Amino acid sequence: LLNYCSMGKINAILEPSLNQCRRVFKQITKALSRSGLLASCNASTLTIEFKNGAEILFKSAGSGDNLRGDTITGILIIDEAAFIPDEIIETILPTIDANNANLMIISTPLFTSGYFYEEYMSSGNNKLVLNWNNYDTSEFLSATRLEEYRQKLSPNKFKSEYLGQFITENGLLFNNLENCIGEP
Repeated sequence: LLNYCSMGKINAILEPSLNQCRRVFKQITKALSRSGLLASCNASTLTIEFKNGAEILFKSAGSGDNLRGDTITGILIIDEAAFIPDEIIETILPTIDANNANLMIISTPLFTSGYFYEEYMSSGNNKLVLNWNNYDTSEFLSATRLEEYRQKLSPNKFKSEYLGQFITENGLLFNNLENCIGEP
């Protein structure tokens, strides 16, 4: 992110919720607090300004049409994109067009549909896709804990959150509901 915070660049991070915006804002300001790079940090407007004039704006997907109006000149980061409605992503994407700003889309996989899934499936063409499902994550989660989650969570929730897999059914808690409904 700091690579995009050069002289006067405007950057934005879109989060699924206001609470996530606040959390990421707090983490970034804490990490940069002793760097000497910051001019100001406004927790009310969720804006970080750098001494070189660059800014990071924190945006919530809950803001809807209020996402319009800013022009991003550095990078737009869409965090947890699979959990943000496609209409919201489509609302904010034009903010990068005027200056051909960069776009980074990050997410835990969810369903085999939607903007994030389509972008993931069309990876290539200047896109870097890291599939964390192919990496050893044992340092983060023991086999015992992983099995505990497998037993407690729905199969779809477990596949998405812990195995990093896209799921084909639309239910995270209940799946195969169509098989439970009899003919009228």
